[in-house]
Amino acid sequence: MAKKKRRRRNTLTIVLLLAIFVAAIVLFGSFFRFKQLKFAQPEVGSYDVTFDGEAVVARNEYVIDVSAGGEFTPLFAEGERVKEGALIGRSSTENGQQINYYAPIGGLISYQADGYEQLLTPSSLGESVNWIALLEQLRRQPQADGEAANGAQQAAPTAKVIDNLLDFTVFVCSMQPLSAYQESGKLTFLLKSDTSGGYITGYVDSGGSLSDGSNYLLLSVSAQEMSLYGQRYQRIDVIGDTVYGALIPATALVYEQDGSCGVFCQYKQTIVYTEVEVLAERDGSVVVTNIDANDLIVTNPERARDGQKIY
Repeated sequence: MAKKKRRRRNTLTIVLLLAIFVAAIVLFGSFFRFKQLKFAQPEVGSYDVTFDGEAVVARNEYVIDVSAGGEFTPLFAEGERVKEGALIGRSSTENGQQINYYAPIGGLISYQADGYEQLLTPSSLGESVNWIALLEQLRRQPQADGEAANGAQQAAPTAKVIDNLLDFTVFVCSMQPLSAYQESGKLTFLLKSDTSGGYITGYVDSGGSLSDGSNYLLLSVSAQEMSLYGQRYQRIDVIGDTVYGALIPATALVYEQDGSCGVFCQYKQTIVYTEVEVLAERDGSVVVTNIDANDLIVTNPERARDGQKIY
């Protein structure tokens, strides 16, 4: 009888120890998973919805042929303002004769010609321009060096003056609809290459569609937009609607089979799955609904589960 009681007591002890061991493993596993979780706090506010586009800048530029002499010596820095008739540079012939070059108009001096100065002017744009061919060329060589578009032959100039009083014309195209901007009369965009994030607004002159299905607008843009002086072709972000929501890393999103998505949030001592709606995408981040500034978002959701305890 005593032996049976000892055996039963030993069995109960072993079962209890196993239960404690299993509980410890589970607890350690939960703690380990929690330690692997990464969290971020959202930034709540108003954000612009953007979509991709392309821009081609047409300016009134006056090319100065400085190839008559030898090496050209500029007298002004790139982008410096000059008056009409100002001596902008000189060169010397082989027999020592000095040749002076003067600004035909007042404006900004540039020594970086791209071969499009005569083709891409505000007065020359219209249906006669083969925009699809021109865009293909500009995509391959954004700053073409002496290569004229559409087969036009032009010697590479080494000096030009940009008229800074007359508006630029900017051709904007996108696969997205642009009719709403044509109705409103203006469009705002950002240059993808401009890290300062300066907004550029243009006023719509005309618009239409191209044979490849893309849509375009011709905009009048103030010549005071200094970010456009050195540009001919740029990829842009077109500014759409403004939305209000929480900005979180795109990696935090969990997509469901039905197309919905959500995020894991910390609620007290528990991880809770919260369904959200994506309003906009912004450089590796998304703007979503149903999240506020005090929430902590799991940014590596592959390591989280709904109802998971945290410590």
